Amino acid sequence: MVKIFLKINKGLFTQKIIFIIVFLSALSFSAFSQETNISLEEKVKKMEKLIQELEKKQKAQEVMSQLKQTDEEKKDKEEDILDAAGREYTLATPGKINISYSLEYTGDTYDVLRQLTDENDKVSTEVRHVDTHELTNAFDIKYPLKRNITFSARIPFEAKYSATSKDSASGTGAGDPSISVQYQPFKSSDKLPNTILSTSLTFPLGTNPFDIDSDDELATGDGRYVLSGGINFSKTIDPIMAFGGISYSHYFPVDGLDYNPDEEQKAEGYYVYKVDYGDAIGFNIGMGYSLSYMVAVSMSYQYSHSMPTDYYWKIAGKNSSSSSSSSTFSIGTNWRINHKRSFNTDLSIGLYNNNSDVSFSINIPFEFRI
Repeated sequence: MVKIFLKINKGLFTQKIIFIIVFLSALSFSAFSQETNISLEEKVKKMEKLIQELEKKQKAQEVMSQLKQTDEEKKDKEEDILDAAGREYTLATPGKINISYSLEYTGDTYDVLRQLTDENDKVSTEVRHVDTHELTNAFDIKYPLKRNITFSARIPFEAKYSATSKDSASGTGAGDPSISVQYQPFKSSDKLPNTILSTSLTFPLGTNPFDIDSDDELATGDGRYVLSGGINFSKTIDPIMAFGGISYSHYFPVDGLDYNPDEEQKAEGYYVYKVDYGDAIGFNIGMGYSLSYMVAVSMSYQYSHSMPTDYYWKIAGKNSSSSSSSSTFSIGTNWRINHKRSFNTDLSIGLYNNNSDVSFSINIPFEFRI
């Protein structure tokens, strides 16, 4: 019995030892599994953190790229606003030649008082209402001599028509072409505005008003050389673009004439042989705003004052006209069709009696790489 009991106890003891070994093995495997899982979790977290850092860097690069694109778009919009205000505020882009076509209509109405003498030498006054219409086709070329120097040329073609209740007159042909140079002395900054100096020379190649019969024909030119100079400023003041400038024009005298619309007086030796035009000084001021990526608008006011003009008559001597002033208010727009193509419109309203009633123009620019 004792042997049997010992054998049984020995079997139980062996089972307990095996159970303890298995239990300890399970515990050690569980601990090893937990340690392995913790190690894997840490590696996963490190990888996730690394991926997040890479994503942040990628987003930062995208933001920088967007900011750079925004700066370029901002520069384009500033140029669009200034183009809507006038071509004198911008230079040609380096490496490109700018050719633009413009079509301008000018209309004016006014009354003219004329003294009439009948067969009995009775003098009466006649009032004639005059309607004038002028259509100008012009090609403008801007060429960058340097980054801060631009050469420009303008070639106009005129079509004019004037009518009263009794008669009419018209004229077509080339107008007076001009050349100009724009110079930017220094780069614009946060403190200094964008400054452009300009000078231009106009040539009297159109029909001379002193060589035609004004009752039947209208001149397409002014018959005089004009030398002009000016300085223009522009500055971004969020959210608007402010601009303005001053100008001075010198009109060269016209000599060697024999002009008198009255043929009888001209036959008697009374005619104008010289005209000395008075110089003119003017200024303009305005502001522009970008309504959207596609549309920019500008408003401006222009004023000029002309000195008296002297007329030299054969036999009769000299007489002079009074000084005169002109003033207009303009609304310009820039319409961007796509990132490469846009066009400008301008509506001007005369504020003084000697100004045209209304003027409307459309300008379509083209750029070509050189």
